[in-house]
Amino acid sequence: KVVFDCTVSGERIVVLKPKTPRQSYQMVLLADHSAAVRQVAAEFATKAGLPTELIEAFTEAGAFHDTGKASPIWQLAAKGGNVKAPIAKTSYVNASRLDGFRHEFESMDSAEGELVKHFIGVHHGWGRLTWTGTRPLAPVNQDEDKVYEQILRFAALQKEYGWWGLAYLEAILKCADAYVSEEE
Repeated sequence: KVVFDCTVSGERIVVLKPKTPRQSYQMVLLADHSAAVRQVAAEFATKAGLPTELIEAFTEAGAFHDTGKASPIWQLAAKGGNVKAPIAKTSYVNASRLDGFRHEFESMDSAEGELVKHFIGVHHGWGRLTWTGTRPLAPVNQDEDKVYEQILRFAALQKEYGWWGLAYLEAILKCADAYVSEEE
């Protein structure tokens, strides 16, 4: 199974992983999952030949991408509920109990730097382009200033990296999270 396929400076980079049957998740602690994604995101960014400052951004984004799952809202929906030892993965999350809550939006508060916040906000796709549209923000996320900041962040980063360049960078964290999640 191809997990990551790109061309950097004229050279093709492909990361392959054997396809394994999908199993239901056992409970995985948030700290363990975050540490693993941090490591894999840094490895993917390094193997992609990215400069040090981008590797550091992926390292931080990997570490903080799911911190919003420590919220009691997410923990209760995931049958966790233990805020002292929050879980990141479980076999079932009751979406109706989330009431629109998106952990990515909460996770951005743990990070520093515009690029890191953007990577975290888009690692499941909901923050790209913004949190606007037909799906309402969760009651705990009604901060319109945060939404506006994400719109401006996206626009500035797209201008800096280009439409496809930014999408390519976003894919690195998405792939790292998916890669680790498949192993758990």
